[in-house]
Amino acid sequence: MKNQLRIAFQLFLRDMMVLKKDFLGLLVNTLVWPVISAILFGFILPHFGSGHTQNFGSFMIAGTLVAIVIVTALQKATDIIVDIQHQKLINFERTLPLSFGMLVLQKITTIASISFFYSVIILVVGKIILWNRFSLELASFPWLFVILILANFFFASFALIIAGWIPTSNKMDNVWMRLYMPALWFGSYMNTWYEFYKMLPSLAIFMLFNPVTYCMEGLRAAMFGQVGYISLWIVLGALSAQFTIACLVGIYFMKRKLNAI
Repeated sequence: MKNQLRIAFQLFLRDMMVLKKDFLGLLVNTLVWPVISAILFGFILPHFGSGHTQNFGSFMIAGTLVAIVIVTALQKATDIIVDIQHQKLINFERTLPLSFGMLVLQKITTIASISFFYSVIILVVGKIILWNRFSLELASFPWLFVILILANFFFASFALIIAGWIPTSNKMDNVWMRLYMPALWFGSYMNTWYEFYKMLPSLAIFMLFNPVTYCMEGLRAAMFGQVGYISLWIVLGALSAQFTIACLVGIYFMKRKLNAI
């Protein structure tokens, strides 16, 4: 096990070195959406009679945190699909003295680490842009990082499910349109879950089956205080269970795709 962890860590460092080459471009791509969202929802839309307070900009920063995590996961899923189709780097990795489960966990850790870094950058930039409009007076930073880490690891595991499920990279458009967009908009992206529950209780119950809902609610509860959001303990339990299931399903789908069962 010690040798496997050492090899997995070396693969992780290799992935970080590859990322370093495109770091600036990736950082710009990552910041475009949250910067525009912070300016639009924090300074412009409130003047058009939005029903939200001026805190809506910070509310939407939490939404873009989750959105960027999902986008990163889907991008990495596409990279894995392309590699399986063409480059076959994963075939070399399978020759290393690593169990298949350890190899998949290494990839999950790499994806989660990259998206976590982007998340922290977005949080910092959002605070700088909105400043006093983005109050963290009620924030619980231990909870914030626990939920953020769990969200990143869940969607990193989900990336492996997508990579093992989707046959070719050409089919990823279906994932973006049929999965990403509905999951985001019916995952408390622009409103709290309790607001949905007051207006459309049946839809709100359905939204509890969407992992995005727990990510959104958990991050906002950790940043703005528990009142008005799903309990952080419920979010912790739900995301932990969802990560475990996604991890196991991701290993199974990748094994099936690579004929490694």
